[in-house]
Parts: sequence; structure tokens; C-alpha cells
Amino acid sequence: TDGGKTFVKQHGNADGKLFGIALSTSGRGIATGTSGTTLVTRDGGKSWKETKNMSDDTLLKVAFIGPEEAIAVGLRGAVMRTKDGGDTWSPVSVPGHYTWLSGLAASGALYAVGNAGTILSGVDRGNVWKRLGI
Repeated sequence: TDGGKTFVKQHGNADGKLFGIALSTSGRGIATGTSGTTLVTRDGGKSWKETKNMSDDTLLKVAFIGPEEAIAVGLRGAVMRTKDGGDTWSPVSVPGHYTWLSGLAASGALYAVGNAGTILSGVDRGNVWKRLGI
């Protein structure tokens, strides 16, 4: 509420470590981590609850592509998608096999990066992914 000047440390009971976090303009938020750990907030981060992600993979990054839609990427080339702010998730197929995808950008275009110079472009709101050549 003060534009990020102060932070409040929160303690939860989620298993594992958290690596990625994203907040939407609607006050929804998602945090992702080890073994598919996924936490969601509906109040701008004041409270969080754990949801069951359909992936056992560690999810390293998450980004909103709409008020309720988000994409998460992680180890073993995992790409997961939610349409309801993180309550439920579905896996998305990507071309090829990757050890990890660790970067995600969603500002008009959708991109994921990973090992061995991998750059993927997401189209159709992240439903379809194409490998970009370097």
C-alpha cells in the first residue's frame, strides 16, 4: 500500500523453497517453488494459501498474462498454465526436451529461456510454444 517502501515478513507452512512470484493488476498473486509448490493470494499478498499444482517439478518463474491467467516454468522443461489465478493448473507441451527453463517474460509477447541457449516463444496465450533459432 506504500509503493514498496516497506515489507512485512510472512511465515507459511508450505513445504519446500519458493523461487518465483508474480502479482496481477487484480490483486491476485502466485508464488512457485520446489516439487510443484504453488501459493496463491487474492488480497495483494496479505494472506496466502497453498494449492495443488499438477506438476512435481520445481517451478522457477511465474508471470501473469492476464488478470487471472499465468504461466510457470521450471525444471525438466516444465511449463504450467492457469486460467483461474493459480487455483488449478494444466501442463503445456513444449517442443523438445530441456533440463530446465529458468526465465520467463510476459509483456505483450511471451518468452521462456533455459539451458543450452534455449529460447521459446509462446503464442496463443501460452497454449503453443515454438523454439526460436539463435
